[in-house]
Formats: sequence, C-alpha cells, structure tokens
Amino acid sequence: MLQIEIWHGILLLLAFFGCVAAFGKLLLRQIVDQINRIENAHNVRITRLEDRLSQLEISIARDYVGREDWIRFGGVIDAKLDQLRSLVVDIQLRS
Repeated sequence: MLQIEIWHGILLLLAFFGCVAAFGKLLLRQIVDQINRIENAHNVRITRLEDRLSQLEISIARDYVGREDWIRFGGVIDAKLDQLRSLVVDIQLRS
C-alpha cells in the first residue's frame, strides 16, 4: 500500500490547487480577451452607425428644407398665376 507523509500530501494538494489556479487564470485571461475583441468590434459598428445616422440627419434636414422651400415657391407661383388670371379676366370683361 502507498504510504505518504502528511507534508507530502499537503505539498501534493498545494501543487494541484496551484495548477488549477494557473489554468483558471489562463482561461479567465482568454475569456477577457475574447470579450474585449467583441466589445471593440461592437464599438466599431456603433461608430459606423453613428456616422450613418449623422449623415442621414444632414440629408433629412437638407431635403426637408428643400421641400419647404419648394412649397413656399409653389405658393408664390400660384398666387402670381391667380393674379395674372384675374387680370386676364378683367381685360376680357372690358373688351
């Protein structure tokens, strides 16, 4: 039968727990590195989305102002055409 002294058993347990701690530390480091890579990839995607969103905001503002200007321009043209039509009607009535 295998007989070991108590201090040999304690040393074996300490060596075993040391190996478990080392492998655990290695595993945790790999997990943290993977999380950091995923986080960096997400940060890049978020930055791209923010850039696209700001470009969209700029184009929406530009198009909205353009539409408002067009509506205002159309209203001015309609008013002028109405004045011209009433002037033509007045001339026809006088003739």
